[in-house]
Amino acid sequence: MARPLYERNPVFRKWMDLLDDVASELAGESILATLYHRNHARTQPFDRTLLSHPAIYMTEYSLARTLIAAGVEPDATLGASLGTFAAAAVAGCIDARDALAAVIRHAQALEASCAPGTMIAIFAEASVFDDAKLGRHAELAALNFDGHFVVAATLAGAVEVEQILRKRQLTFQRLPVEFAYHSRHVRAAELPLKVALDKMEVREGNMPVVCCASAELAKPMSHAHFVAAVREPIYFGKAIERMELSGHHDYIDVGPSGTLATFVKYAIPSATSRTHTILTIQGNDLERLAHVISRFTAHNAFVA
Repeated sequence: MARPLYERNPVFRKWMDLLDDVASELAGESILATLYHRNHARTQPFDRTLLSHPAIYMTEYSLARTLIAAGVEPDATLGASLGTFAAAAVAGCIDARDALAAVIRHAQALEASCAPGTMIAIFAEASVFDDAKLGRHAELAALNFDGHFVVAATLAGAVEVEQILRKRQLTFQRLPVEFAYHSRHVRAAELPLKVALDKMEVREGNMPVVCCASAELAKPMSHAHFVAAVREPIYFGKAIERMELSGHHDYIDVGPSGTLATFVKYAIPSATSRTHTILTIQGNDLERLAHVISRFTAHNAFVA
């Protein structure tokens, strides 16, 4: 997860180190020590929630700050799920350290209070959820674009869902997560998150933030937006459609895998807007970052 940037980009490294100091104190261990351990391969899943939660946030925020330091100034940010914390921090709505503290507290609450679960990405129209009666075993967790949605379930429920999908000969993928995010199965972690959020000041910010839980501008942003971001379904496709109402955009994906940039392409296939990916499982992070920096100095939307 962005190891080449950490090793060779001083701005990215500065922010990652700064945030890791906060994470180490709150989580009890260094996120970077695990993330960049020499035996941790790029393709190896990083699914321990107490580590993956802050690692994702730290990477997204640090990459956004790296782009801004190089002169790539966003006009807006868009956050999906955990990315809402990074999007709000980049927009100046919340303090970056306070946001990380809330992310870690939520991860701790998940591990302490929620039963194991998982999520399944399904490559089919969302109508399959009702047609195949998947709701008996799972909850709708995300609508990313026409032909791609995600369900959340207990481990037992996931087995039932996968059996139904196989019988229908539908393509699906179980995601490398420990819990059934965006469902009632993570509700027990809400109260500890709210307690952490009460300590976090929310400001007006200096740019718009689009939240995928509502597919609308988070205006004004409040603590409720962050609770919804990790509990309610993700309406990514609708959020992008909302962005497109204001015209052409260049979407820069600062997430750790480039997945959202791909989703944008499918969500608005006929639009003139463009997507740009920096971090991918294939590598070339430094080259991709240099390309984005050389191409833009303003008028972009960050997707976290």
